[in-house]
Amino acid sequence: MHLATWTTTQLIKQLADFYAADQRDEVRLPRLRRALGDYLGCHPEVLEQVWAAWETELALTGQPVGKIGYWLAVGFPEPRPEDS
Repeated sequence: MHLATWTTTQLIKQLADFYAADQRDEVRLPRLRRALGDYLGCHPEVLEQVWAAWETELALTGQPVGKIGYWLAVGFPEPRPEDS
């Protein structure tokens, strides 16, 4: 799994899947979730790009931008740069 090779669209899809699972109180792919959290935490420029695209998509489809943005900032795994 080389997250650096994932497209913005692929990253958004995976984040959306994790968000949906969290809304159902489901644990889904914990190793991938941690790896993605670490990757985005260690690459803020990628996170910024992904969030900008996802935020636009959410707004255009009438989804709760603020709630999902909060989840991404607070509810998603924190980075562990020392493990990178």
